[in-house]
Amino acid sequence: MLTNINNALLSKNITCEYQAVIQCGDRRSYYYEALARQRIGFEKSETLFNAIKWITNGKILGHLTQSIFWQTYKTFAHREEDFALNIPVHVFLDKYSYHSIESMIRNMDIGKRVIFEIVMEEWIEHLALISPLIQKLKEYGVRFAVDGFGSGKMMFDYLKLLHIDIIKIEGILFKSWIELQWGETVVGQIVEFARMHNMTTIAKEIDSPFAYQKAYQMGMDCMQGFYIHRPCEL
Repeated sequence: MLTNINNALLSKNITCEYQAVIQCGDRRSYYYEALARQRIGFEKSETLFNAIKWITNGKILGHLTQSIFWQTYKTFAHREEDFALNIPVHVFLDKYSYHSIESMIRNMDIGKRVIFEIVMEEWIEHLALISPLIQKLKEYGVRFAVDGFGSGKMMFDYLKLLHIDIIKIEGILFKSWIELQWGETVVGQIVEFARMHNMTTIAKEIDSPFAYQKAYQMGMDCMQGFYIHRPCEL
């Protein structure tokens, strides 16, 4: 599989689709998240989600991230919206990959438009190493979003240690509101914490009118999901 992805990268068959994150209330786009796709033929493409294990363990992760970053930059160079990329921790731990991304952000002067989405569980293990790297990019205006956030005091502490700007709340919490009463309590705690620390909240995986209405009532800043916007080319 890794060879297949590497060949697709070399032949420029790794492309991007984009899914909007919208602001609650006026439904204006807050930013677009870039989603990598492998082109299959002329009209078909497939997600790289199932291949992430091989990509992370291989040596092409940095090149793949740079390719996605460059494609996304070109897509939004003449648009007004901000854009986000999912960044595995291994990209930051590889000096070549990190410095390549840092160089692009610095030379293109686009830091204030860039959001890096991270998975907290991956990053906290390497907190001492990556914290200064995050802080360096934030000097260019780059924002960081933690993806799939749940709850817990320790997790809240890590949000501050990682200098997080945006909290994307785990989709299961919204889907569980019908059956599990604790869902509202957990989300309420996250929203309160975010407001205290000037962080933006995003409800993930909003796939029904019920989830949309509930997230709106709970005071979420933004939402993302198939009910809001399906990934597409721009």
